[in-house]
Amino acid sequence: MKSSSGVGEISQSIIGAPTIDAQNKSAIRTRIERHFALKSSDAVVFVNPQGQLENELDIMIQKHEHAMGITPMKIFLSHKGTDKPLVREFKQTLELLGFDPWLDEDAMQAGAELERSLIKGFRDSCAAIFFVTPNYVDENFLASEVDYAIQEKRTKGDKFSIITLVLGEGDSKGTVPELLHRYVWKEPKSDLEALREVIKALPVQTGDVYWKQ
Repeated sequence: MKSSSGVGEISQSIIGAPTIDAQNKSAIRTRIERHFALKSSDAVVFVNPQGQLENELDIMIQKHEHAMGITPMKIFLSHKGTDKPLVREFKQTLELLGFDPWLDEDAMQAGAELERSLIKGFRDSCAAIFFVTPNYVDENFLASEVDYAIQEKRTKGDKFSIITLVLGEGDSKGTVPELLHRYVWKEPKSDLEALREVIKALPVQTGDVYWKQ
């Protein structure tokens, strides 16, 4: 296989597979991007033997929108203030996996108008995770966050996920807000199980396993 950008022949060791098909194309695209240290504004385009682009143009447009910050990709973390240490742990782990969590203490500057900042946080997000613990009470801004999440779901459809995690020990568990009853919620037995549920429910995915740069 040869490229048209002057880098010459692309070996199978770079591609990581003997052939390129619909099942591995996404992973191979990521491998090539990482190998040649391409920028977010660059694109890897596959042309089939018949000279057809298939859905490559759509993929390039999505990549361009993401690079320009047009496509919402953040993950909004809704929680009660007393649960912030727990939510920080999830945030750090999601970041290690390549996701972009939105947490109020990091995303909002001092003096920012709270309501407006929350609205922007949801608009920039592709998912909202509700950490429903015994401390989670559907009132004040928490109630607003539920409303904002439902509004984003109606607007973005499959491009936005509402993920509700009911956390606690024994009979001491959080109560799911009534407006979230229409969406499936999970009651994980551990933080690890909760993380797995989050990753499965997100509309975005992690990349393939590859050598660190």
